[in-house]
Amino acid sequence: MKLDASAQQILDVIAKAQANGAPQLHEVDPDIARKMHQKSKQVFGTDGPTLQDVREVSIPGGGGGPIPARFYRDSANRTPLVIYYHGGGWVVGDLDSHDGLCRLIAKESGFGVLSVDYRLAPEHRFPAAVEDAYTALEWAANQGAEVL
Repeated sequence: MKLDASAQQILDVIAKAQANGAPQLHEVDPDIARKMHQKSKQVFGTDGPTLQDVREVSIPGGGGGPIPARFYRDSANRTPLVIYYHGGGWVVGDLDSHDGLCRLIAKESGFGVLSVDYRLAPEHRFPAAVEDAYTALEWAANQGAEVL
């Protein structure tokens, strides 16, 4: 089976970088890994589609204070909600690094998307990220309908 062209492009860029001596994310300290991760957004141009409703949300938090989040919807109507926790091994990634993907999910699914910017390690030790994720889930279930 042939690999999707966009997936192959990603693998080709990674292979070329590694052939030229670029380190992998797990081989560098978190600050450098975060810069590398942000640069990948520029390489692959993941801005995503324009939506009717994209806004910043502040979720009342626990130990770390308010939890930043971003809400996406491509309709004026209330829709089901997807809560999105970005990838990055609990160390890299943020609302901006996964903005294009969240826009695409909202556009293609017709659902609202709440992207949660949980606290990252190693600055915030386990279970900080999990606590933020769960707090956001509870907030969305209990009070989110009033805001979203």
